Amino acid sequence: MEELNYLDFFNNNKAKVAFATKQNAKILIAEDDDITAKLIEKVLSGTYPNIERVSNGLDVIKKLNDVKYDLILLDIQIPIINGYEVCSKLKSSNKTSDIPIIFITGKNDIADIQKAFEAGGNDYLTKPVRALELLERIKLQLKVKGYIDIIKNQNIELIEKERKYRLINENIVDVIWVTDLNLKHIYISPSIKKFQGYDVDEFLNIDIKESLTPESLEIASKTIKEYLAKHKQGETDRNILTCTLELQYYRKDGTIVWGELTASPFYDLNHNIIGIQGVTRNIDDRKNVQLILKENEAKFKAIFEYNLDCLFILDKNLKIIRANQVSKKIFNCESVDMFIGLSMYDISTEYQNDGVATVIKMEKLKIEILEKNNHCFEWLLKKFDGEIFWGEVQVNVMYNGNSPLILVTIRDISERKKLEKIRNDLTHAKEKKITEELEMRNNELTMHAMQIFQKNELNSKLLNNLENIKLKLPEESPAIREINNVINDIKITDRDSVWNEFKIRFEQIHKEFYTNLYKQYPNLTNNEVRLSSFLKLSMSTKDISTITHQSMHALKIARSRLRKKLGIKPNQSLTGFLTKF
Repeated sequence: MEELNYLDFFNNNKAKVAFATKQNAKILIAEDDDITAKLIEKVLSGTYPNIERVSNGLDVIKKLNDVKYDLILLDIQIPIINGYEVCSKLKSSNKTSDIPIIFITGKNDIADIQKAFEAGGNDYLTKPVRALELLERIKLQLKVKGYIDIIKNQNIELIEKERKYRLINENIVDVIWVTDLNLKHIYISPSIKKFQGYDVDEFLNIDIKESLTPESLEIASKTIKEYLAKHKQGETDRNILTCTLELQYYRKDGTIVWGELTASPFYDLNHNIIGIQGVTRNIDDRKNVQLILKENEAKFKAIFEYNLDCLFILDKNLKIIRANQVSKKIFNCESVDMFIGLSMYDISTEYQNDGVATVIKMEKLKIEILEKNNHCFEWLLKKFDGEIFWGEVQVNVMYNGNSPLILVTIRDISERKKLEKIRNDLTHAKEKKITEELEMRNNELTMHAMQIFQKNELNSKLLNNLENIKLKLPEESPAIREINNVINDIKITDRDSVWNEFKIRFEQIHKEFYTNLYKQYPNLTNNEVRLSSFLKLSMSTKDISTITHQSMHALKIARSRLRKKLGIKPNQSLTGFLTKF
């Protein structure tokens, strides 16, 4: 059998080895004699064009620091470092020890040949070199190297696979085991320590009676006998002969743990069952949950039936498969059986409040519900007598294996929706009243601003007239002093009072406007703040021009600067932006 395996190995890897022995092989010639070197190169060039040559031993060492060669043709009597020393150095290095070295030399004494092989040489040729022999020797060494490389790579792969297997075997949670037909364990994975508290060697020496409870041992023994009988009757399908059992196991400390065992036959080469192999998984938590669920089933039934809200259980197609007693009262029907088989479409209005068909919204909701496992929404529902009411629907998805069960809780919120409508109507009316009042006060403020600045304009004209009168009076006239006093009084009064009066009235309506504006934009000038105030009142450029005596063009430039300073986008309203302050 071993010979066949080796033959199979070499036959399966012929292609790889052949590739390594062809033109791609990189060969280094170490020969100081030019004539001999050229002769060797000529012989090899037709088959192995990838050739390099050095003429001393030191260059061989240097070359191999940078380049990986497939084979070296080495002369013994080369300068600096002789061939024996070069070969010894290369064979002592892990990096170059696997490179085949063929000695080519004029020395043909037995002692020289022995020394060459002791240095690590793979082959030995004497000069003059015969071309055919050289090619065959090279071909043989490359072929051997090819097989060695393949074996090394496969060994590396095997070591890695063994490492991964050991890692999995040592860290797997489930227990992997093999027993004979008497249930005597012949292999157990290290995970037995976590499952039953035993070390591997310790567990392999205990009797099966110490591992399984009497009831579980009886179940296991009976099942094995049944499956062996099936096998004797001719059954060979491994799937049919595989069983899964839930058994109770003794732990080392005397406590009991539940395990799920999956077992299948273990065959010899003649397909006779010689043992059982399988996996045991700790299901203690699952069994405890099942017990709790069973205990809580009665509680759930009571909660379900006598809940104050309407409760439905739906299948994955949104068909009602169970309804509680409260559902009769909410939907005005005589029996809960009337709900069975109905869908949520049947107890909903044709269209929902937003005008979208219920069938369309329900399909979208179905996807969301199954993805999120819970959802809450308001829904227009229809009673059996046709009355429409608002329901608050809470949906939770549970799973029975892979099949979803949908628990739907419905609460009648019609009264709440009526109160919400009243509250919304009142809020809307209040907001409308506030908006109208604000608009009225803004208009009053705008009119007042116009009056203030018109008064300012009259004062300006008065000052101009007084200045003209002064020019017409003699310089010594006592009236000039009186006129100057009047002019100063008007200037002092108008300098700040006009803007301050407007600002006071503005802040009475728009409290915190200036504070908030300066807080966010502290670098605004007085003129920019003033322009912001007018825009806050939604005043047109024409009105602002009338008040401030600025040209429309100047105001356009001022608005542009203000937009830039406030960082407003081109498509954004400046007036709209200022309303938030």
